[in-house]
Order: sequence, then structure tokens, then C-alpha cells
Amino acid sequence: MRILAQSELMKNQKHAVVMGPQHDFQVLQTLEGDALFFSIGDNGVFYMTREARASESGWDRINLCHTLPKGHSNAATGSAKAFAVSQNPQNLAVDVALVLTQGGSDSLYISKNNPTTTDHWRERVSWIPIPFDSTSIPVPSSLQIVDLYMMTMPSEGGPGTLTCFVDILRAHSDGFQLLDRYNIEPDLTVKWVKHTLPNNVEAGSISSCLGRRPEDPVSGIYTFGKIGGSTSLIFTPAKNVWSAHSPPKSTRLVHPTRTTSIASTLNKDRCTNLFLAAEGGLYLFQPNQQKEGATPTLVLPSSPVCGTNTFAGTSTLRAGTVGKSTAVWGLNPQQDLVYTTCPTGHEADPKMWSAPIRICSKVLHFAFYLNIKASMNILFAQVEGGKLLQLTQDPGISTWCQRSITLPTTYLDDIVECTTFTSHVRITDDNGMLASEKSVSIRSTQPVSVYINNVYFKLDSSSSVEVKTDATGSLVIIQETNSLPAICLQVICEDQTVKLDPQSKLIEKLSTVTSGDVLTKIRITDAQGDTHPLVSPDVSDNDKQVVASCVSQLLKARSTLPSDGSMKATTLETRTSMLEASYWGVARDTKTNALRYIEGNNSCLSLLFNQTGRSSLPVVELVADDALGAISTAAGDLFNFLRSVWENVESFIVKGINGISQFFARIGGKIYTTVLDCLTAVSDAIEFVFKHINVFFEKLVAWLGFLFNWDDILRTHRVIKNVLRQYTRKLVDEVDNLEDQVHRGFEELKQNIHSWADLPDSGQTVAEQQRNAPEVPGSDSPQCNWALYHTANAFPKIDQNVRYERREASNADGDWQPLINTLDEEKKVIMNTGKQIKELAGQIQTMSPIKIIQKIIGISGEFIVGSAENLVLELLEVVKQVIKGIWELLDAPLEIPIISPIYKMITKGDTLSCLDLVSLIAAIPGTIIFKLLTSHTPFPNNPYTRSLSMASSFSEISSLLSEEQSSYYLMSSLQAEKQDTLKLTPYQQLTGVLKLSSVPIGYASLWLGFYNRAVGNTSSQIRGISVALWVANATPAISANFPTPSGWTLFGDGIMTAGFIKIIVDNSSLSVRPWKDYISPIMTAVLGLLGLSPSIGGYIAKKEHKTSDGLALTASIFSSVGSVLYLGTLKEFGPEIVATSIVLSSGCAVIGNSVSTISGVSLLSGA
Repeated sequence: MRILAQSELMKNQKHAVVMGPQHDFQVLQTLEGDALFFSIGDNGVFYMTREARASESGWDRINLCHTLPKGHSNAATGSAKAFAVSQNPQNLAVDVALVLTQGGSDSLYISKNNPTTTDHWRERVSWIPIPFDSTSIPVPSSLQIVDLYMMTMPSEGGPGTLTCFVDILRAHSDGFQLLDRYNIEPDLTVKWVKHTLPNNVEAGSISSCLGRRPEDPVSGIYTFGKIGGSTSLIFTPAKNVWSAHSPPKSTRLVHPTRTTSIASTLNKDRCTNLFLAAEGGLYLFQPNQQKEGATPTLVLPSSPVCGTNTFAGTSTLRAGTVGKSTAVWGLNPQQDLVYTTCPTGHEADPKMWSAPIRICSKVLHFAFYLNIKASMNILFAQVEGGKLLQLTQDPGISTWCQRSITLPTTYLDDIVECTTFTSHVRITDDNGMLASEKSVSIRSTQPVSVYINNVYFKLDSSSSVEVKTDATGSLVIIQETNSLPAICLQVICEDQTVKLDPQSKLIEKLSTVTSGDVLTKIRITDAQGDTHPLVSPDVSDNDKQVVASCVSQLLKARSTLPSDGSMKATTLETRTSMLEASYWGVARDTKTNALRYIEGNNSCLSLLFNQTGRSSLPVVELVADDALGAISTAAGDLFNFLRSVWENVESFIVKGINGISQFFARIGGKIYTTVLDCLTAVSDAIEFVFKHINVFFEKLVAWLGFLFNWDDILRTHRVIKNVLRQYTRKLVDEVDNLEDQVHRGFEELKQNIHSWADLPDSGQTVAEQQRNAPEVPGSDSPQCNWALYHTANAFPKIDQNVRYERREASNADGDWQPLINTLDEEKKVIMNTGKQIKELAGQIQTMSPIKIIQKIIGISGEFIVGSAENLVLELLEVVKQVIKGIWELLDAPLEIPIISPIYKMITKGDTLSCLDLVSLIAAIPGTIIFKLLTSHTPFPNNPYTRSLSMASSFSEISSLLSEEQSSYYLMSSLQAEKQDTLKLTPYQQLTGVLKLSSVPIGYASLWLGFYNRAVGNTSSQIRGISVALWVANATPAISANFPTPSGWTLFGDGIMTAGFIKIIVDNSSLSVRPWKDYISPIMTAVLGLLGLSPSIGGYIAKKEHKTSDGLALTASIFSSVGSVLYLGTLKEFGPEIVATSIVLSSGCAVIGNSVSTISGVSLLSGA
């Protein structure tokens, strides 16, 4: 097996819709660590949106209001007002409370002990209505629920113990919004039990969370806020277990000055730690501290940097403990989301907490959980503008990955576009045959979410995801990103393993940055083809040189790290080794704002220590982090923070020792440090460095990644489309004279075929020819296969409404009888020919093209000069009239997700047709590969290109490509200058582009063939695409007409027309059983065999043979053999032989396409 992989930083799309802003949301997790996102939408509906592996969108949304019991007034027409969710830490079963409101009155529903499986949430959620039934007061005429709180405690062998509190507005409160609190007991006769809450507590003046103390037999509720005229913090058990008629006793805790919020989390002993955010920082009440008059422990003193990275003033505080980690998140007054973590069990030790650091800004609401599988933070944040983000932190390398919640959609125009690392993987056997439907294992060095062939997966290093290649032996792996780092992957097929670093291509480009002059010369091109300098002219040469030096140093550090993206193990540093470390860094002049590059121990250390007032320390002490008072952070946290505050960085240095680089940044009077111990950390550092010359991520994508230049691609598309359209029109117009054309071709063939047995032979085998052939740059790149990938994914979704008016098939069986009779007479000869050519196919790589031709002539020469002509003429007689309806197929409008809306956008309003789609699939690789080969666009924006794309006949196109038109071509704008370097005629350029597109067109045909066989009855749009692909596959034969067709070309056109009519019948209602099961497979073989003759005749007629000519002949051989092998798909052979024949036939066809593309490369290079 061979595994070929290429990656690109590029924009990619998903047919989905991004979840919009939610009124409220909370998040839990499944047993696999996947998200369960509960929310109330802006339409008042209560949803559960589940992260869905092995699905197209990656998420599945369920309307939980539809699961409510029938017969309750609010259940049918009420709007979701509020909800609470809790999860049993033992088995992750979920309890839910929901408040519905209608006509100003609220109703409460509870659902208990729900498993996390999708089927359960969609079909089997059981709700318990909880009508107000308290005996303490009459039933309110209008129940107003203000808040509800839930917590589930694990129980041995049971479903868990649910604690639920509800705060309601007190009736008759004299204009004040006073609260009453109730403990909800769903399993008791009286479910609303009045709870202790001091008098005169107003709505909005308190915040609460649930918890449990070690000595208490039941859980309770913490309440903080304005209680009874003063600010208090109390804990009250849910009930008095010793006296049902007496209220539970409250405990008052001492809160720090200016406490603003509280949060609790269960520990492993099933008791709760209580966290408080206050002016002094983050405080903790351990479970055994929560006694009357107790004071909390300050675990994280407030020490803000750039006005953030502090819990002081936090309005919302949330905490969680899972496995070995405890995390606390807070939303501070600046709308910054700050977090910290510590090992479980060490919450009271200030030294064990990570430095608080901002992860997200402009946050309105958030929820998080610690992944049960890896103890990593999964954050959901709704930010200004209504955008809802999911941020996931890698537990090892600490990189933060950001993505949106994407939901399935049925609307054509819904597209989610994002920046991605897209990897295209192609798997073949040792002979180059595509490994279709091959099992492949994929794993990642670190946890990451990806789409593989349009299906959502979560990868990690502990286990592999098993997937199958598509019909073309390909996998497309899409990893969403908003920064330079990418997670490395491993692709495993049988005994072959490939390490895939999605950053490899951009690292190659970065390695060219050896000086500031290099940065000055770099220009980037946007999607409209306009070019701009990467670095603004306003940036000084000095600053560019500083950044270039930093990039070189960071790439040097990268080269010492594990190539699979894992973390490099660090070693303890001795004072001697630390003194031997290398240092380099950058300082910003406070007056001029200019950058200054510094290298060497003394200079870098002086830079940091002089600024911190510690220069009096001995040098041996200065190299220690403790001497700096440096704040140690994870690399992902630090660089995520620096993305928004890079302008405040006064200086930074990098210390290299034992192959590990330590990064220091001085900001806001403090020094942060982290270790660059993996590839993603270095990529983060490189992105940080470029910000200092105002080169941000979007510009880096334009330079280091790929952007489609749609203007160039559209010009190529229009030329290819017109060539295909006018050639098709030529075939249609000449169909009435086709019999004479075919007859003359056969006469010439009979006169020449026997002389082909004596052709001179160089002896170079096909395998040697392919090994010596030039490479096709970019042919397996994600961008060249972009349109093919999205088209293949869209086949099942293509709109079924467009219908092609076809001939009725009621009497079709009788129409075929004369042709069937002729085939029956020749079947033995044809089958014997097919059998021998199948044996020949197994040796084809070890023979020269001439030897293969001689073998084929020896096998089939008698049939070719004998009865083949009658078969072709019989076919034409029966079905040639069907060609008249071809335009209804080719011009049928297509509604394909992603492709159709983007096509309309880039063409400023055009509707995509079948012919447009196929031309686009061809134009993208044709343009991209041509540019890589020549550094020029194939069809510049000039009058000549417009003439080609607007020519009204095939003869007009041929005339434009003639030698007489060369002066017109040379005089076109800018083309004369390009001609000096390209030295290609218009005919060569067009032929080269057509051949460069052979591979994706062949792959698309293969994909569609697999789809048609799997589905059977397809829409007229699919049939139109099938016909258009057949025409596009014939472009090497079409180009033989340029600039002047020979007799062999005219014979080839006749065979092409017969094949064209056959493919139309294949995709019409005329394709009834005699045709589909018998006539079509045999005629495919016959026409494929005959189609080789014009290629041989044209090759011999040339006075001089170039490399490209020999490759083109080999491509024709493979194509012909592939067609003959299609004989094996006759239904009479049975499913096993049919399946094998399809694989062999498709394999030869694809190799033919590949060799045709290589011949195009040779042609464009002058060989």
C-alpha cells in the first residue's frame, strides 16, 4: 500500500447552519465526554443539542418541548422560561427541571434519571408535572418562578438523590418583588415544601448554588446577597431530617470584602467546595470549613495584568471537579472570561493553582465542563454579536481549538465557512491502483475534532478511528482552526503508517524568511486576484529584520521537537547547564516603538532584570525563574492571552537549553513564562511574533495557506465550458452524416491496421515511462480536489424536482432487437477478445506501449476490421435521435449544497448547470496546476480569452487556435511578455489545461458510477452530470481536433459520437433491461477498443514523437483496456465477477486519466 497526503491551510465549507444566540444554556456530557448542550432558543423552545459523532454536521438538536406530556395546558402552547440540569457524578444520568410560561403563569416539569443516549432524548424522555401544591399558602393565581436550582448526589446502586429548589415571587408583596423559596420533592405527595428564606429578600438581590457539608445527612443551598437588610452568606440544608415540622438550621459564613459571586463543586467525598470571587481574589471554603462564623482561604490573590486575569468583581462564577482536576471560571466586569485549575484534593493550597488567565473576551454568557475522559476544559461562550463558540483545550499541549455548533439544514444556501487545515489523503496499492473502500485507521497525537469525508469524528492518541476510503481511494480530513497551530495525525493502512503534519507546507514557506528583505518582497493575492504586500510599507526595515531573525530562531527550536506533535520530555536543569543556555529576545523601544533584536546571555538577562529592578542579583541566580517572580503558564493559555494584548508586551526572550526553549514575556510589569515543548507552541510563538509587524492571522492564511483566485478559475471554466459545449454541438449537428464518417474511418483503419504490427519500439515499459515522467504538482492537494469533494458529498442531496423529458420506454424492448441479434452473433468473438485483454491487463506495466498495441491488434484485429463496423452502425441507427435532447440534460439547473451558492456568488448571479459543474471541477485543478508549472494563469483577462469563451462554434475555436491566429494571441494585453517565458502556443496551453483536468474528471466519473450503482434510480440532475462528465473525460480526444483535424481525428469523432449517444441512452428512460444488462456493457467494450485506433493512427502520423505524445498514447491504451474490461459487468457473470470487473475497469480508467494529466505536464514543459 502507498499513502500520499497533502495538507493546506485554507477556507473550507460545510452544508450546515450555525446555532444562533441562545436565551440561556447549560452543558453536561455523555459517558464518552461528548457535549450535551441544553438551551432555550430565542423562539422560546427548550432544546438539547448533542455532539454527534459519525454525523455530517457534528451536532444533533432535539426539541424537548415536544416530549412534554399531552393534556397539560402549558405543555402544548407554553414557552420555555427557565431550566436547570444536573448530572449524577457516578453514572452521568441527567435530571432536568423546566419552567414553561403561558398567559403570565408558570408551570414546573421535572424529568429524572435520563441516560445520555440520543435515542432516549428523542423518544423516551418522561416528564413529571409539578403543580403548585404547598400547604403553606393558597395556590397563586399567577405563579411566577424566578429561579430554580438542581443538584444530583450519587447513591449506591440507585438513581441518585435529586435536590431541587425553586424561588417564586411572593403574592401580595405591596409592590416589592419579594421571594419565597420551596424545596421540590417530586416523589412525595406534597411536592412544594416551603423552605427557610429570611423575610424581605428581593428578586435579583441574591445568588445561590447547591452543596453538601460532611456532617449533613442531606444536601442544601448556599445563598449570597442582600438578606434581611445586609449582605450575607448562608448555607441551609434542604430539610430538617430530625423534625419534619421544624425548619432546617442555617449557618452563616463570613464572606470577604466586596464578594460578588459564588460557585460550588462536588469533591470525591461527595461534599462541596465553595468558591467566592471577591475584591482580594478567589477564595475557598473547604467542606470542613463551612461552619458558623468560618472565614474562607484566599487561594488566588488578585493581581491583574492589563486590567484582566483576575476574579475580582466576577459577576458569574462556575466550578467543576472531574477526575484529577478542579477548574473555576469567572466572568469579570470587563466581560473577560478568566479561568484557573488545580489538582483535585489540593484546592486549599495556593501554590497548586494555575495563574488565572483570560481565555475569551466580550462574553455575555458561558458554560463549561471538564471532560470525563481527559479532564480537559470544554467551554461554550456566547459573545457580543450573538456568536456562540465552543473552545476546547488540549489536556497535554494546552492548545485551544475554537469552533461553532453546526446544525443540520435542508436549505440550499446555508453554508458554514471557516479556516481549516484540510488534508487530502490518497491510498493506492503498489501498482498505483486506487484502494477504494479500503479500511484505514486514523489517530491524532492530541484530542481534536475533525471531519473525515464529511463525517464528524473525535480523534486522540489512545485509540484509532476506523474509516473507509471513498470510491477514489481518498480521505479528506478537515480540522477547523483560527490560528496557526494544528494537531498532527497518523494515517494507518495495513502495514503502512504516515505521520501527517498539517503545518508542513506553511513551515516550508516560513523557512524561506531568512531576512527582512525577504519579507519586503512577499506579496499576497486575494480571491479577486489583486496583490498586496504581506508587510505594510509603513513597517521599518529594522522591524522586518527583527521578525525574520525571530522566525529563524523559532524554526530552529521547532526542529528539535518530536515530529509527531507530541510534547518533548523536559529534564531538570542544573545551575551549570542553565548558565550554558542560549538566549535571544526582542525589546520594544518605549519612545520610538521600534523593535530591537537581542542575542546572548548577558544582553537578554539584563533586558529582563534591569526592567524588574533585580540586576543586583548574581548572574547564577538571575537564570532561575524564582528570581524573576515569573508566572508559569501553559503555552496554549499564554499565547491565547497574548493574541489580544500583544501590543502591551514590553519585551520577550527565549532561553534554549537541552533542546527545550523557554519563553518569557514581560507585560504589565509582570513576567509570564512557558515552555515551547511541542510544535503547536512554536506555531503560536511564530504567530505572536508576526503581530509585531501588523501581520495578523488573515494575512498569514493568504500567504502561508491557499485562497482561490476565482477570477482566474472562472476564465478557465468559461473556456472549458465553451469547448465542451461547442464540441457537443458539433457532434449533434453532424449526427445525420455520422454513418458515412464512421464508414470512411473503418476503411482507413482496414488499410493501416496490419502495418501497426511492425511499429518501431523503444522497449521502454509503461512502468518505466511513468517513473521517468514528470510529477504533477498539486494534483492531490485539497484545493485541486475541493469541487470534487463537495460534489461527491452532495450527490445524495441533489434536488429531485428537475425532470428531463425523455422518450417513453413502453415499446423499447422491440427497438433493440436488431442490435441484440447482431450482438448475439458476435458475442463469442467479443467475449473471447475481452478474456484475452483481461489477461493482458495483468502484464501491462511490464510491456512497452507499442508491444501492448501489437498484442491488442493480434487479439482483436480480425474483429475490428470485420464486424465491429456493423455493430457501431446498428447502434447509431437505433438510437441516434436521442442526441437531440442533450441540452435539456447538460443545461439543467443544479441545486447542490455549497457549490451552487458559491458559484452564484463568484459569477454574480449565474445559476449552476450540469455542464457548469463539470467545467468547474476541471477548471480548478487546471488553473492551479498550470500556475504551479508556469507561474502564469492559463487564460489571462484579455480579448483572446474572451474570444475563446464566447466562440459560437467549434470551428471558430479551432480557428482561434490555428497558427494564423498566433499574432492576435501575442498582441493580447500582457500576453506578449508572458510568451517570452512560456513559449507555448494557444493550442498547447488549451490542450495542456484540458489534460491537467483529466484526473479530477476521472475521479468524479468513478465516484458517480459508484453512486449510481448503489442508488439505482437517480434524478435527471444526476444523469445530466453523468453525461457532462463523459464529455469532459473525452477532452484528450477533443484536443486532437486542434488546430486542424486529421482523418484519424474525424474517425475518432465518429466513435465519440457513438459513445456519446450510448451515454445519453444510459441516462434516459430508454435504458431498459436489454440495454442496461446486455447492450450497454458490450458496446462500452467495443467502442473503447475502437477508440484506441485513432490514437494509434494519430501517433504514427506525427513526424516527431515527444515525451508527451508517448504518454498520451499510453493513456489511451489504459482507457481502452478499462473499457474492454467492462465486459465483465454483464449480469450473466454473477455479482462476484461483476464487482471485480468494475474495480479493474475503473482502475485502468483512472490510470489512463493520471497518465493523460502527466502528458499535459510534459506538453506544458515542452517535452
